[in-house]
Amino acid sequence: MRILTDTHTIVWSLSKSHQLSKAAKQALQDADEVCVSVVNLWELLLKRGRPTGLLKDPLPWWEKHVEKKGYRTIPILPEHIKLLDQLEDHHADPFDRMLIAQCLAEGLKLVSKDSLLPPYGVPIIW
Repeated sequence: MRILTDTHTIVWSLSKSHQLSKAAKQALQDADEVCVSVVNLWELLLKRGRPTGLLKDPLPWWEKHVEKKGYRTIPILPEHIKLLDQLEDHHADPFDRMLIAQCLAEGLKLVSKDSLLPPYGVPIIW
């Protein structure tokens, strides 16, 4: 099984694992490949210092935890943008929409608590 984490999932899995569901913890443990997206880092940086921000200083955290863990980082590719353009408006969050497009393009399951994502047809684990 290959999975992609949403931004909360990657932060919680490496810093606050008690926030994860049992199924999310199991998926992260059992996955053949755990992927993160450049979208996760982008969201962390843009929300830094805001009430919705998860981390005060995302870049050093990312380098220390995510890069050292050896997770595959998925870039934003043209085919992801093309799929994004085809998505219906079930969810307004641009970061989550891009993660959905990446899952569709790469054949990944998404580990996410977000209840607005299932209508996109991507397998969601939580």
